[in-house]
Amino acid sequence: IHWYNRLKITKENTNKYGKAMGIGALIIGISMVITAILQMIFNNEAIWYITVIGIVIGLIFMIYGQLRYNKGIF
Repeated sequence: IHWYNRLKITKENTNKYGKAMGIGALIIGISMVITAILQMIFNNEAIWYITVIGIVIGLIFMIYGQLRYNKGIF
């Protein structure tokens, strides 16, 4: 996470912010890996919804972390 994304975060909220951003990134990554594996096995277009849902949920975690601990998106 870049330095300008952490300007307004207090020292006691640094770990909580990092955890929220990390969980969001992890959810996005896991959903892409699961989609890739299932796509190789089943070759079905509907499997891409797993990635879309994972990205949405991951972004919700990341936006929550930004709003809660950084007091804004930017």
